Amino acid sequence: MRVLVTGGCGFIGSNLVKKLAELGHSVVSVDDMSSARDDADIFMASLPDVEFIRGCLAGEETLERVKSKSFDTIFHVAAIPRVSFSVEYPSLTTDANINKTVKLLEACRGNISRFIFS
Repeated sequence: MRVLVTGGCGFIGSNLVKKLAELGHSVVSVDDMSSARDDADIFMASLPDVEFIRGCLAGEETLERVKSKSFDTIFHVAAIPRVSFSVEYPSLTTDANINKTVKLLEACRGNISRFIFS
């Protein structure tokens, strides 16, 4: 299975990326590194068969790959998770957690068979 994991260098995403790779899936991870693990570079180096994209989940490169049907499944686990941050910066959080998710979903329409959002 060809899989895209958004937020693949965060806590949940990195564990998901590692398990999917262990199971033999073709994995691409996209992460803007804003909430990445402290050891993200070491983590990425430990999985040479996984393609890591440092960038936005709603960036042109990612959306074009989704539209070109490069993936069978998308696991969308990227987010700004901190409630206190979202209260202090509601526009930034809304853009990251809602608007970018909508852009990704629009690219998926008719191109991706499974979208798992958590």
